[in-house]
Amino acid sequence: KGKNIKTILSFMRDKDFQKILKIAKNFSEEVVFVEMSFDRGMKTDELKKQYPDLKFLKDINEIKEFIQNENDKNTIFLITGSLYFIGEILAKEGIV
Repeated sequence: KGKNIKTILSFMRDKDFQKILKIAKNFSEEVVFVEMSFDRGMKTDELKKQYPDLKFLKDINEIKEFIQNENDKNTIFLITGSLYFIGEILAKEGIV
């Protein structure tokens, strides 16, 4: 209660991204799309024209800096989306 949610996500281009983004926008103060290095991942260029209100990060390397810059006691960051996306993040952080 009283927290701002910022959703950081990525997904495959063959998924129903309109539905995914609609759901995320319903509960998020801000939705941030991150382009994956995976071939089947949705590309930033494919979304920018349709969703100019999204924030876009070039790749997973920008996530940590984004969170550090946007972090305050009232913000919760939800990182979600494709398991390939989550796997990339975990591998980068040395967790898997």
